[in-house]
Amino acid sequence: MLKADLPALTGIRALAAIWVISLHFQDVWEILFPPLVLVRPLIAAGNYGVDLFFLLSGLIMMHVYAAVRPFRWRDYRDFLGRRLARIYPAYLAAFFFMIGLVLAANFAGVPMSTEMYPPSSLWREAFMLQAWGAPVLSWNYPAWSVSAEWFAYLAVFPLALLCHHRLGDLSPLRRAFTAIVIIFGAIATLRLATPDGDLPHALIRVSTEFFAGAMLYHLLRALCGHPRLADALVMFSILLLGLACWFPAGTMGTGILTLSSLVFGLLGLGESRSLSARVLAASPWVYLGTISYSLYLIHAPMQRILKVVLPVERFAESSIGLRCAVFAVHLCALFLAAACLYHFVEDPARRYFVTRLSRRKSAGAPCNSSGG
Repeated sequence: MLKADLPALTGIRALAAIWVISLHFQDVWEILFPPLVLVRPLIAAGNYGVDLFFLLSGLIMMHVYAAVRPFRWRDYRDFLGRRLARIYPAYLAAFFFMIGLVLAANFAGVPMSTEMYPPSSLWREAFMLQAWGAPVLSWNYPAWSVSAEWFAYLAVFPLALLCHHRLGDLSPLRRAFTAIVIIFGAIATLRLATPDGDLPHALIRVSTEFFAGAMLYHLLRALCGHPRLADALVMFSILLLGLACWFPAGTMGTGILTLSSLVFGLLGLGESRSLSARVLAASPWVYLGTISYSLYLIHAPMQRILKVVLPVERFAESSIGLRCAVFAVHLCALFLAAACLYHFVEDPARRYFVTRLSRRKSAGAPCNSSGG
């Protein structure tokens, strides 16, 4: 039986966030350590960290809500309230922080780029709508994926839950086979829609990957109790990712191999008794995974600050010790900012709003009911 708590899937969030951040800091860190160019193909694939988040989100949402049947309006409203309490406070805090930085820089005499920070997009970003229509540049540029994720909660998850219950009427073998067809059909469709390697529209990207992640739940249940097979899938995932790095960036082959590697990796890590899952279930990884959302949101504002306060170009010819110290300062600043955002905004706000939602739900329940 699949465990209620899957700490390795929290740990993998840390790797996904670090992967994305490595891509955004790639040029900076290569100035400090030129040999990093050797792993440039892996770092350059860091945009797939967002795809990993989308797949993982679908899987976790299905794991948490699979037993909800039927998905009534009351359940849907409660689901959206809890998800909004989870993502919006930290999102809004990072958004206002970035606005404050831009305005402070403008006040100090640094002209504001209306191309990078278009005033017309502020209202859409404030309401997490910037990824829904024609692409616009977010002030806090990683936040587009949160906008896409919000769309998945609103529109994709109810359909995924309905499909989940329909699959539940099939035999275990037919259920697993159907899930495989849906998952890899979604991956193939996503890449065939953009054969030149361009990224698909954000809503197409999140819809297919979130839905595929939700269907991955059925395969995870089938894998339960087979830790050796789970470790083999993780190794196979690493192999596929390595092969993907040999393909030219942005090609169809790279996309299919990379997305497939993410699917196999999540599947293997979902078996909590596997060796790879136990590694990522270690306390440091779980903590980093816990603050990974805050880390993802705050790294762009911190990138702007570090570029001014500690420009790495000054240290390009410095000793290796000094360059390591500068790199350590970068990492410490990122993780400290993420920890502050998590502990002072994200977690307390989530607890506050979820508590209020629970009280409202209990208050509205009939006296002779269980409150469901």
